[in-house]
Formats: sequence, structure tokens, C-alpha cells
Amino acid sequence: MEQGLSTRHIGCTILIVLCILSTHVSATFYYPYYNYYHRQRPTKCAYSLVVNEVSGTKCPELMQRLQADQASAKLQKEATPRSESTSETKKIREELRNFEATFYKEMSRLKDLNMTVKIQQDTLEDTQKYVKKKVLNATRFDLLIKNMDKKIEKQWTYIQDLESKVFEVMTSLGELNLMLEKRLPKMNDLDTKIINVESVAKVKNCGLGKNTKYYRDCLHIYLSGHRKSGVYYVTPIYSACPIPVWCDMDTPGGGWLVLQRRKDGALSFDRTWLEYRGGFGDLNKEFWLGNDNIFLLTNQDTFRLRVDLWDFKGSRVYAEYEKFVVDGERTNFRLHIGNYSGTAGEGLLRHNGADFSTPDRDNDVWEKYHCAKEWGAGWWFTNCWFAFLNGLYSNSTNVKYRGVAWNDWKNEQLMAVEMKIVPIL
Repeated sequence: MEQGLSTRHIGCTILIVLCILSTHVSATFYYPYYNYYHRQRPTKCAYSLVVNEVSGTKCPELMQRLQADQASAKLQKEATPRSESTSETKKIREELRNFEATFYKEMSRLKDLNMTVKIQQDTLEDTQKYVKKKVLNATRFDLLIKNMDKKIEKQWTYIQDLESKVFEVMTSLGELNLMLEKRLPKMNDLDTKIINVESVAKVKNCGLGKNTKYYRDCLHIYLSGHRKSGVYYVTPIYSACPIPVWCDMDTPGGGWLVLQRRKDGALSFDRTWLEYRGGFGDLNKEFWLGNDNIFLLTNQDTFRLRVDLWDFKGSRVYAEYEKFVVDGERTNFRLHIGNYSGTAGEGLLRHNGADFSTPDRDNDVWEKYHCAKEWGAGWWFTNCWFAFLNGLYSNSTNVKYRGVAWNDWKNEQLMAVEMKIVPIL
């Protein structure tokens, strides 16, 4: 309504201006400039307009319409219910207050959340610094542990060497006098007699009185209270009669049954298959107990083998094997031995599973070579040997890779050797 009134007002004003221009503008006002404008702007004119306030007396139609519109607007405004406008306003104000309350509440929560996030960020930074410090310390500690491990490894190697030496000393403690005297153990009062090796396969008449004591093995004798090394009679489980054996009661542990001895080369070990099977020699001196006897003895129980070695300088070493079994003649007295321990080197372990050969019976694994014939003695040859205790004896250390030898210890002739067994309790 107000916009329409303004338009009529302007229109009335323009009519008044045009009327004034047509009656009151003097021609002489523009006359001095007529020729100028006429020459410069021949087709257009410029005017200055002065518009006065509209007067109702000069534009009565416009004023009447204006008054009518104002009256109509007043009536329409009075016709609008006051109560409805007030209720609407209250509702809007209530919603606005609720919105403001919610807004301030959320702002407060956001502020608390920002504070919590700030605290968590500070805590995270502190944690990262702490972890970084701990990682650095852990790295240093790891280096320290590695250095300690190296030192411990060196100490462990040293301890193992020391234990090995201590074990060797403890093992040799019972043999100290023998090492100082640089000779084999002393014999008993039977060393002046000749006690030949006997085979259980040949014994028909035991020839022993009722009062003769005999035992299953040397350990049985040792545990019965006999602590003197010498010749005793033992009866293997599968033997009808006892056989004489040499029992070594001086070697640590006691109760060792000697299977073979070499000490001066007085007895030749260049023998036939039958001689090695039945045994030969003097139990007080050098001998081979016999493969038949060894077979019966080692198959009645679980035995441990010990080999003692002496050189010409008086040094002594030993080798022990957890298991020692010799099969019967049907499998050529095949050798079976277990894990090694000792100071001499494993030597005989490389002969494990070999058959026994003699100069007249070739059972080695070398098809085009006869080891026993070449080396002149019976033994568990492979192709041919790493340890050879029945070889040709020589009173010299200059003999290399031949004769009585144990290559894992020395590549030279040895002065004395003994093979002995004891049951594993």
C-alpha cells in the first residue's frame, strides 16, 4: 500500500513541475546561452528541476487515495486478533529460550570436551616422551645384555674346559700312583704263574672244587667285597662252566673285566680266526679273551666299554662308550658301541657296526683289499681303521700310522693298552 502511494505522489509532483516550467520559466534566463547550446548541442537540452513538497490542495485526487489506503491499513490492523499474535510471540520466545539453553549447554560440553582433549594430548605427549626414554633405555639394556651374553659365553667355554680338566683329574685320581711310576698296574701274587685264556666253548670239565667261588662278572666280585685286582672266575649266564678273567679293581669305579691287554709286545697278535674266537695269551700278561667269551659276557647284560692308553712318555688317556655288545659268530662277531666320552678321542666309534676280520678271514668293507692280512692282526676293520689295538707291537715311537695306535690321540706306536667292560647299573 505504501509503495503505491509513493508512485502517485511522484506522478503528481512531475505534473506540477511541468506546469511550472510552462508558465514561469523566462525566456531571457536562457537567452544569453542560447546560441552556445544551439551551436554545441543542437538536438538535446539540459534542465535543472526544483521539486517542492506535495500539497493536498494542488493534488486532491492523490491525497484522497492516500487517506483511503491509510484507513484501510488501520482497519486491517485492528481486525487482526491480538491474542493470536501474543501467543505466537510467546511460543517463538519460548523456543528461542530453549534453543539458547541448549546452545549454551552444548557450548559448555564442548568446552569440557576441549579441556579433556587437551589433557589427553598432554598425557599422550608425556607418555610418548616416557616411551621414547624407555625405548632408549631398553636399547642400551639390550646392548648390555648382548655384551653380558658374550662374556657369559666366554665364561661358559672356560667353565666347560675347566670341568673337562677337573673330570680328567678326578678320573685319574685313582690312577695317580700308576702315572707317577710310569708303568701298568701291579699284578697280584699270581703274576708269576701262567694262567691261560680259556674259551667257554672248549671247557668240558670245569675242574673246580666245591669250595671254588665264581661270579657272574667282575662288578659282582667287587660288590662282594673283593677289592684287589687279579684273576677271578666268572660264569656268564649262557656258560656251563666258569672261565678265568682278569678283574681290574683299581680303575675308578672298580669291577672292570679286562678283555684285552698289550704292554710289551711279547705276545704276537697275528693269529687265525679260530685263535681269536677261542682267545689266547696269559691273563697276567698280554692276552685276547676270545670272541666267544666276549659274546657271552656282553650279551648277558648292558655293558660300558673303557679303553686305557699309555704312551712311552708315561701319559695316560682313556675313552668310554655307553654301550658295548659283540654279536655271535654267525654275524662275524659284529661290533656295536654307543656314545663316547673321555680324553683319548672317539676313535673306536668309527668302527661301529663292523665285522671282525683276521688274516685268514676277510670281512672288512673294502672289496679289493684285505685289511687284516695287510696289517697282520684280527680287528673290526672298516677300510681299514681309525683305532687299532691288536697291531704289530714296536718298542719305538717313530712308527707312524702302524702298529698299536689310536689316531685321535697320537699317530704313533703306543706303549700299552687295555680294553675292559663293566655292567651299567
